[in-house]
Amino acid sequence: TASPLFDALFAMAQQEMADDRVEAIRDPAFNDGKPVPCACFETGERWPYVWTRDVSFAADLALARLEPERTRNALRFKLSAARDGQTPGVFVAQDTGSGGSWPISSDRVVWFL
Repeated sequence: TASPLFDALFAMAQQEMADDRVEAIRDPAFNDGKPVPCACFETGERWPYVWTRDVSFAADLALARLEPERTRNALRFKLSAARDGQTPGVFVAQDTGSGGSWPISSDRVVWFL
């Protein structure tokens, strides 16, 4: 474009998108720290997991158009069965730090939208 600032910001966004691509998710707090296969996007360099709200907003803003399959994988990563093993169905995970707002969570609202 004719805007050096726009071009620089676009290039930075492309580089960060590339840096957030992973083939497995690793986090010491989950799965005993062992990698979980997922060709998806992690939240960031210091947050090596998929966070519901982050990936949901990013999908809506651009990722779904730029890398639809990897974005879809990241969104699916946030789906799971109920912890009690009794409740039927699949649920969108509510990440930590959302204030214990179960059963109402903005994380899940933005995932669905």
